[in-house]
Amino acid sequence: MSVFEEAGTVLLEVLKEGCTLQKKLLEVVREEQEILIQNRIGELGDVVKKKADLILENQAFERKLTGVLRNIASFAGLEEKETCISQVLPLFPEEIAISIKALQNDIWETSAEVQRVNQQNAILIKDTLNYFNAVFALLARIESYNSFEAYDPSGKRETGKALQGILIDGRM
Repeated sequence: MSVFEEAGTVLLEVLKEGCTLQKKLLEVVREEQEILIQNRIGELGDVVKKKADLILENQAFERKLTGVLRNIASFAGLEEKETCISQVLPLFPEEIAISIKALQNDIWETSAEVQRVNQQNAILIKDTLNYFNAVFALLARIESYNSFEAYDPSGKRETGKALQGILIDGRM
């Protein structure tokens, strides 16, 4: 086995690891989305923790991938700092290069899907917060309405009269 076959095999293994991480992350952000859609906010903390752990694992993967690429570039006489997969791809035998390219595309597609679902989740979170803000604002108005001072039809002073329903307000 040639040096570049070995290096290609190592790169393939690292990319498989990265692909697995991205797919796990996609599962977690989809789980997060399901929790947000079903308004099971109490379960959100656990999913966010899983997501944070996977992001840290992904950062470790990126460092590992950068190290492998720099080693390959160094051995091939390429500029180490700016090395990317497409620059080292021609160094490998065709079957390894095809596998590397396929894994790279899979990682890109999965990452794009993670980003899309994350954007949707951000919208869901924002909408949920807006809903809670609206409910709290309505409840605050009702509370202040309940503690006002007024007069009954006979002119007797009344305070703290309870409302019969939430949507009783002159403006609604």
